[in-house]
Amino acid sequence: MIDEVLKYIIENTKGKKIDNNIVRSKDLRNEVFERLNIKIDKDMDKRIKALVGALNTLSDKILEMRNSQGDAHAQGSKRIAINEEEAILTANSAMILCEYLFRKYKKRKRCSDEKES
Repeated sequence: MIDEVLKYIIENTKGKKIDNNIVRSKDLRNEVFERLNIKIDKDMDKRIKALVGALNTLSDKILEMRNSQGDAHAQGSKRIAINEEEAILTANSAMILCEYLFRKYKKRKRCSDEKES
């Protein structure tokens, strides 16, 4: 789900041309954060800085779990089992991350469309 949202945003925003099929998930995330101007700014409130930092960490950890434990990369018997509670936490965290990124994308697109009108 995360990769799909990241790829959608990249495909529908201006920026350097990248091949979504060969770029690592973290690199996709970094590209989307750049395109949506999601970054830690020295003038930000410290709570917002911490939240954006946590967002980076959250997305990294979800993507690491997907890559090292998920079905996406055919782990077979090497897959590490996680409890149902952690699976739900991961799925809900991924959903919230995707919703946040998509809302940022829609807001940026709306502002861009208004400037062009």
